[in-house]
Amino acid sequence: MNEKLLELTNNLIDALTQDKVYQDLINLDKEVSESETLLPLIYRFQETKKKYEDAKQYGKYHPDLKRYTKDYQEAKEALFTHETIKAYKQAEKAFQFLLDDIAKTLAESVSSQVKYEHRYKFSHKGGGSCSTGKV
Repeated sequence: MNEKLLELTNNLIDALTQDKVYQDLINLDKEVSESETLLPLIYRFQETKKKYEDAKQYGKYHPDLKRYTKDYQEAKEALFTHETIKAYKQAEKAFQFLLDDIAKTLAESVSSQVKYEHRYKFSHKGGGSCSTGKV
């Protein structure tokens, strides 16, 4: 039985890696990592984020918090408004939805009582209900 499950799992992995959604994500990841214009934006974002988070620990009492906050916001906007990054984030989200749907289908196929993580990151247990009536 375990060998059959492993074989089915490998078949699922092969199907996922051949899927257009996954291929788009891989191609965009390669494009991002090789981009001469994006890499400086990524490094700037990471650097300003670290400075901002370090300063934020001290709250409003840190002398450079306003400057670091502004630098971080500018770096974040420059990075996440870039067309390639927007496409990458959309591909990443589409692939995550695919994985979530597979997890949901597997969980519900086994039993309505199996818990699975919902795409909005909260655990779901099928078959349950809640009451709002007064006790």
